[in-house]
Amino acid sequence: MGRYVIRKLGALFALATLPFGVSACNAHVRGVVVVIGDSNVVESATSFTNTLSNRDNGYVPVVFARDRGAIRETDCQATEETKQPCTTYDFWKIRLQEGLPKIDGDAFVIELGINDTAAPGTPTTTGYSGYDGKVDYLMALLPSDRPVLWTNLPCPIEPPSRQTGCAAVNTALAAASARWPNLAILDWEAAAGNHSEWLAAPGDVHYTRVGQDAWSGLVVAALDARFPDPGGTTTTTSTTSTTSTTTVPVTTTTAPDSTTTIPDSTTTVPDTTTAPESTTSTTGP
Repeated sequence: MGRYVIRKLGALFALATLPFGVSACNAHVRGVVVVIGDSNVVESATSFTNTLSNRDNGYVPVVFARDRGAIRETDCQATEETKQPCTTYDFWKIRLQEGLPKIDGDAFVIELGINDTAAPGTPTTTGYSGYDGKVDYLMALLPSDRPVLWTNLPCPIEPPSRQTGCAAVNTALAAASARWPNLAILDWEAAAGNHSEWLAAPGDVHYTRVGQDAWSGLVVAALDARFPDPGGTTTTTSTTSTTSTTTVPVTTTTAPDSTTTIPDSTTTVPDTTTAPESTTSTTGP
């Protein structure tokens, strides 16, 4: 009986020293995030997906990326026979209309625009001409009841040849949120500041690893503000051993006059023999 009571007390002591208010599960999903972007998303994929998902109760990322992608991006290529250029610019319309029904995205992140800054183009081709309409074209392809986070362009560090187009893109993005209530423009331009070292090389438009991490951090912070941690915020981890007044019921068993049976033992001890006191320690690990 003594061993039984000691084991029970030891188990209760171990439970009493566990931290209070801590969720044992860290696999909850904050949200499914659909990312739409160009080669900067392609190259930032490792950093971004790691920031999104390699954390307690993180996100599930789904990436739609197109190298050298613009909003009105070609959806075909010249054939070997005709060598005729593609004259239709509905890549994202086709890709999203076919892909999004397969995904129940909770939020959308867009990183597009830099490939439209090289030349004006036309309102229905690649370029910064008619950019208000191009933003509306893409927004109309997304669910209107889901938040869309669109990062603007870091014009101060972009190449001089891109400045006119860069300004046109950012101006159009700033005006678009008035037409699209679910659209929020993330100020990547301000975050990047004058960090020209965040570009891979002078005249380049691709980010270094440090630039990729900075862009990822900006986006994830904006997502976190909209999607609370499903695991809760109660993370009290006090391990101070307090004296508990929990009463452990003690059942008094009257042993027969003839023998006393020790639990977990197959030996019957005669009444004339005193069982040794157990020295099992109740101190927790």
